[in-house]
Amino acid sequence: ERYGRTLPLPVQVQSQIAERRLYAAAVAQAEEHAKGWRIESTEYKFEHKLESIEIRGCIDRVERHEATGALRVLDYKSSTKANPPFTSHTATCNDETPDYMVFDVTINGRAKERRWVDLQLPLYAWALEHEADSNLQLGYFNLPALGADTGVQLLEPYTPELQQHAMDCALAIVAKVKAQEFWPPAGKPKYDDFKSILFDQPEATAEPPQMEGAA
Repeated sequence: ERYGRTLPLPVQVQSQIAERRLYAAAVAQAEEHAKGWRIESTEYKFEHKLESIEIRGCIDRVERHEATGALRVLDYKSSTKANPPFTSHTATCNDETPDYMVFDVTINGRAKERRWVDLQLPLYAWALEHEADSNLQLGYFNLPALGADTGVQLLEPYTPELQQHAMDCALAIVAKVKAQEFWPPAGKPKYDDFKSILFDQPEATAEPPQMEGAA
């Protein structure tokens, strides 16, 4: 009814893409089920306080392995390209990286210095720490436009030490929020709610907090 008897070409293309994504997802889901993973909860909502600041979230999918009892947390990602969770959560450091964001990690036998740019999955682990044990796994269920990379991709490496680094970063951010410290602005934020107001140049269009009221 909305599009008429003959669907416009863009709608036809999007419909075919959706069908392919769902088919690839069904195949991937069957494989995970065969491995012993069972969905325990979907759209799992939580509200917990971190140093008096309330953290709210909604976990797409919580699974448990029927043989080992291990818990697994998955977040659906339907972006065009399937990005590994570790790549999405961390980045290389630079001269402006605050100390609380930096951590050391071993990747392919080599020690590297990385910084947190996203705490989504570690915060999910924190929210479920009363239910999980050392076998907790975190990851994405990727649903990219091309079905080749559809399926579960875990956050790796992931260790208790890495989780602690992430929570230390979260605590540092909470402390800054409570102290109302929001300067300097991020260089290239992924989502910029004030772009149209600050013209993508916050340092040039806004005064640092210590300069407020200055003549």
